[in-house]
Amino acid sequence: MTELGDSLRELATLKADGILSDAEFDAEKQKLLNGPAKAETAKTTSVRRTNPEALAAAKRAENKALGLVIPINHDGFAIAASYIALFSLVVPLLGLVAAGLGWLALKRIAKDEDKGGAFRAYFAVGLGAISSIGWSILLMNM
Repeated sequence: MTELGDSLRELATLKADGILSDAEFDAEKQKLLNGPAKAETAKTTSVRRTNPEALAAAKRAENKALGLVIPINHDGFAIAASYIALFSLVVPLLGLVAAGLGWLALKRIAKDEDKGGAFRAYFAVGLGAISSIGWSILLMNM
């Protein structure tokens, strides 16, 4: 028990001398009291509580990774525009709708840095334009 007390006193001295920050002190204290596994959880929790920017950055990175598979936090106009662009290959005039929605989505995405879906919006604008031109040529030659 005296070994634990000595270690805690040593940590308190290091903190008082400015060698350890509050977060480092808390993490080391948790290691001594609860073992390394619980201390890591406590350290992560204290960093998240004290640094909201780090938490926001971690959340954005997680959303970007998951957003490659599922359209999480993507602009709704971009999602709709990309599907309408695909349908525009079969239905005339939907290309114009897809290009318009894609353009609106790009404007909305530019205003909000946390929004995703720019690729879908560019895809909709491009495919919508190509589809509109193709349908125009096809219908004019009928």
